[in-house]
Amino acid sequence: MSCILIWLKSESGVSPSFPLRSNAQERGDNDSDNMQVIALSATIPKPSETASRYCVNARIIRVEGKRRINAELRQMASLADLRTLISEFRERGIRKALVFCGSRAESEELADSIKPRSEKTPAVDPFGGNIFVHHGSLDRKLRLETEARFGEATIGICFATSTLELGVDIGDIHLVILAGPPLSVGSFLQRIGRGNRRTNRTSVVCFYRSPRERHLFNVLLDCAEAVCRTNLFTFSVHPLSCSSFFHI
Repeated sequence: MSCILIWLKSESGVSPSFPLRSNAQERGDNDSDNMQVIALSATIPKPSETASRYCVNARIIRVEGKRRINAELRQMASLADLRTLISEFRERGIRKALVFCGSRAESEELADSIKPRSEKTPAVDPFGGNIFVHHGSLDRKLRLETEARFGEATIGICFATSTLELGVDIGDIHLVILAGPPLSVGSFLQRIGRGNRRTNRTSVVCFYRSPRERHLFNVLLDCAEAVCRTNLFTFSVHPLSCSSFFHI
């Protein structure tokens, strides 16, 4: 390989080089002073600023996303509205879903709401018992086990906080469900980008509990469409929006 050299701006204004070149030479991976740096990232809101911290005279390359957003806004007046949606899954061909929640308590509550209470109140469960919860308060071993089981499952549903926004392989998700709007466009793109990776359209159900939340969802959707259409930001959420890398 060509040796990688990363430059970071220090407080004194000097750009110290990290010893990656010498390390690569010691390993026998590089025997030339000629160098090329290629950097790739999933989400960069300010690519030029980020590139300048690591590369000299970096050239930004953006690739426009190809997928469209298929969004459905639904009111969640009670937990029954979630159960109604899930009862439609078989008819809609949905086998695997990811639900993003606003808090750990909410993820536990929503998961518990679709589990059976008694013989008189059967579960609304087209998932064969594959109902998972994932959040930061769970023991790390349990989180890893949940990630592995949900990732391998062909049928299932997982209720999660931001812990599953990125960085974890959870397999192909047919539908993303948002229980309330996230706090930023970036987070919104990350969440809806978890679904339908093998298609040209990502499907999301946006549950709102108030007129304000409905309005916020409309704003987030407009911003997400603008990102995909005009490349205003370099949010790379799989094929959903804009993939970015820079090199010299």
